[in-house]
Amino acid sequence: MTFLRSKRGAILLGLAILLGLFLFRPGAGRLRNRVAGAIGGALQRQVDVGSVHVRILPPGFDLENLVVHDDPAFSPEPVLRAQEVTAAVRLLPLLRGHIEVSRLSLTEPSVNLVRNAEGHWN
Repeated sequence: MTFLRSKRGAILLGLAILLGLFLFRPGAGRLRNRVAGAIGGALQRQVDVGSVHVRILPPGFDLENLVVHDDPAFSPEPVLRAQEVTAAVRLLPLLRGHIEVSRLSLTEPSVNLVRNAEGHWN
């Protein structure tokens, strides 16, 4: 126990915890519905997310199998599909308890744009 009380032991324990977080990225499965709801609320569309993983450095989220559904009045096909989405978040708002996305990166996105008879786009 004296090893953990020393400055060197505390630093080594902290480094071991950080290494563990890098090797075993914490899953955010319980956040999946919350993230999908937040995106859906912002876009006013139904959103499905396959899985969510939290990234420590740089802070952010990795989303797998993102699907943004279209308004049924336009099309039964989704507006957007992406295999992977990386969302980088700003650090200072995160420390205050707010999530602000600074950058989105989509892998293999597919966008489906539709125009109805009145000339409105989805």
